Amino acid sequence: MYDGQAIPSHKPLMAEVKAAVAKIHGIPREMLVDASREKRWAHPRQEAMYLARELSGVTYPQIGRHFGDRDHSTAIHAVRKITKRMETDAALVERLAACRALIAELVSQRVGRMIALQASSSDWTPPPPMQIAKPDVVIGSIDLASWRALGGELEAAS
Repeated sequence: MYDGQAIPSHKPLMAEVKAAVAKIHGIPREMLVDASREKRWAHPRQEAMYLARELSGVTYPQIGRHFGDRDHSTAIHAVRKITKRMETDAALVERLAACRALIAELVSQRVGRMIALQASSSDWTPPPPMQIAKPDVVIGSIDLASWRALGGELEAAS
């Protein structure tokens, strides 16, 4: 249960990154994973890949999978291209700042829902931590319904 202490920072989910970029650009989220190479879809997709790498720290192969099952080299190219464009494109820098702010708001809302869910559920208690292999490694668990209620994503098995 939430006891008023500082909440640890939470990294954004890929869905939150996609939602923010799509909203800032005024495009449908589906176009961020579309196969189209048109600039009007490719540039926002590259920005989303850049932000996903910067903010969530996921690997390039994971980014590629989340953006239309692309190769990791596509994600690397996107990050490098946006990094280079930021040196000369002030509008891009402002747009990325707006996306970061929106992503932070979405993460905050998700964390707030999580805290509210835990605080309002008097009969729910988290499962005890499990000790595996090393005594200093603790792994917690959560059921699928709770995970989805908190905005969790499931990756398809490759």
